[in-house]
Amino acid sequence: MNNLANTYPVGTAILNREAAATSDPAVFMVGTGPFKMVSYAPERELVFEANKDYWEPDRPKVDNLIIRYIPEQQAQLAALQAGEVDIMFPVPETALVLENDANVTLAEVVSANVVRLNVNSAHPPLDNVDVRRAISLAIDRQELVDAALLGKGAPSSHIPEAYAWSIAPQDQAYGIRDVAAARQLLADAGFPDGFELELMHLANYGTYLDRMIEVFAAQLNAIGITTTIVPLPLASWLDRLLTANFEITDNEFSFQADPFQYLRIRRERQGPAPTVIDDLEAAALAAGPDELVSILTELSKTQADLVYPDIPLMARVAFTAYRNNVDGVNQDFTNSYRFLVDVGKNG
Repeated sequence: MNNLANTYPVGTAILNREAAATSDPAVFMVGTGPFKMVSYAPERELVFEANKDYWEPDRPKVDNLIIRYIPEQQAQLAALQAGEVDIMFPVPETALVLENDANVTLAEVVSANVVRLNVNSAHPPLDNVDVRRAISLAIDRQELVDAALLGKGAPSSHIPEAYAWSIAPQDQAYGIRDVAAARQLLADAGFPDGFELELMHLANYGTYLDRMIEVFAAQLNAIGITTTIVPLPLASWLDRLLTANFEITDNEFSFQADPFQYLRIRRERQGPAPTVIDDLEAAALAAGPDELVSILTELSKTQADLVYPDIPLMARVAFTAYRNNVDGVNQDFTNSYRFLVDVGKNG
């Protein structure tokens, strides 16, 4: 139900049984949305036309919508600046270029996409809570935002700031960098001289993750933890993640319609949950609306205190760049493209 309510594309759908049996859902859409599929050329373009039978009057605003697949950001940028495309979704580096383009409007919003570190608490010495706390204390989230996201983001706790029930990192346990306290915790845990740690890195996903893992490694080095970064392509990274064959890895959670999903334990990725977390998770699943906020607040604080199952770092800004003759662009923190139903052209 969470996936069905999610505005972010999560690969979940209810299909008409007859339509699914008579066509290929992988290449032909069946639905009731504002646009109807016309054609699909894999890795090239997806063409839509307005659904004249759409239930809501005067939507969508355009008769045709073409999604072009352009893998390289520089090629996307060139197409936008030449007027060959009307809208693109730039990364921070490209957004900085477009800030000075008089023909383009650049909109930004702090998204609900949270970059975090999965910590495998089944792997010694990460099974020691003081070691995990020391790692959390080593982190300067604002430095990560500045270096990895070029300042285009915000430090984040488990539930991002876009939600009213988010808790700021500085109000969570071990959320503010303290090198001296981190070193003391390592000494108390039996590692006064630090130890070696492998950082599994999701490579070629985003340049911001490439920058982030390097800065994080330097922050750990400041408390005596020596790191080895192991970059992996998505398939290899995912295989090791889902079999808990790692120590620490970078990851990113996209928008979740239910804030509990930011806190839910992915149990196959780390050691067993502390009893208090199991109890709070069970309470959240059974709670009514009036109880849920307080339970999720307590669950978030407890996860921060025990540094389990992961360490949230930062929420990145989502950018939308569009030609000045385009109106109706109103991207929200979900980072979905549902606003396209209201986009039109004024010239």
